[in-house]
Amino acid sequence: AGGAVAAEAPAGASAARGGTLPLGAAGRSHPGGEDAANASDVSARGGCPQAAGGDVTEFSTSVVPRPCTTYRGLDFSYKSYTNYGNLGFGTREAVAWWCADVCNIDSKCRTYTVHTLRLLTGFRGKCYLHKHWLDDGGSRFHNNSIGHDIFSAVCRPETDSC
Repeated sequence: AGGAVAAEAPAGASAARGGTLPLGAAGRSHPGGEDAANASDVSARGGCPQAAGGDVTEFSTSVVPRPCTTYRGLDFSYKSYTNYGNLGFGTREAVAWWCADVCNIDSKCRTYTVHTLRLLTGFRGKCYLHKHWLDDGGSRFHNNSIGHDIFSAVCRPETDSC
């Protein structure tokens, strides 16, 4: 069983990417209560913070990104292998926590970047998942995103775990 199922999006949101959402993003648990992309390998779950009220660190050129820390203004420039979007949320941070959950569930995801946009009644975002961080230039970022409501984190570092 893959990490995605046909699901209704969270209240006030629309389905993304072909009408499917990872189970955790749809507010559901995986079989047997295991909340990981592969129910037989729980250790594959990423370590990015994904709870409301979690800390967000303001990114600047003097900051060295650390694993399992959410940064505002960090926009990884490495190509994504998939993306999800157009989900409505009450806060920008809620969009970041949703994208962190999507990355934590997907065993291929090392980093994520989510671009947020204010709507009349809330926020939406586009979540980009990346397969690399330290290797293959995956740690590069867009300087012009610093100070903007773009969030990124490293959920599965190549070296030390979170």
